[in-house]
Amino acid sequence: MRGGDLDTYRNDDIIVAVQWLGTLDAASCPQCRIRDGLIYSKTADHAPINHEVPWLGGPGGIHARCRCIALPVLKSWRAWGIDLPEMPLGTRASMTGQVPAQQTYGDWIAAQTSKIQRRALGDERAALLRVGGLLFCQLYDARGEYLSIDQLRTLYPVAFAICGMR
Repeated sequence: MRGGDLDTYRNDDIIVAVQWLGTLDAASCPQCRIRDGLIYSKTADHAPINHEVPWLGGPGGIHARCRCIALPVLKSWRAWGIDLPEMPLGTRASMTGQVPAQQTYGDWIAAQTSKIQRRALGDERAALLRVGGLLFCQLYDARGEYLSIDQLRTLYPVAFAICGMR
């Protein structure tokens, strides 16, 4: 993320926050997957809005070769005093084709084939998601840290039993 972009996003006239936009494919890293779609303040600290997952330097700053970006969240028509319906959100790209713009990585991976899930998450996490009944967000703690298999086993023993994993 270029610093000038974030400076522009601080424009109070039209921008209310910034949103993390990740890449919807099997190669996305765990740190970026959980942040996809999350909203942060446009202030210098980029405080999380309605979640606890920290910014950690933002897209491009969290790790080398990051393919994520931060997008401005614009004021609504109503905030501008314009009495019109909001613009439709459209779509975004994924490795499997266009998906609704509001679809997050968690929504996207949950709808993928077992082959793509295994490539992205590994065999155990894919099975927990697909067979064990876990939600994508349950693979992380509240602050966006990827849980180890041992931590998941402690937290969700029933899911492991359903999957036939010890």
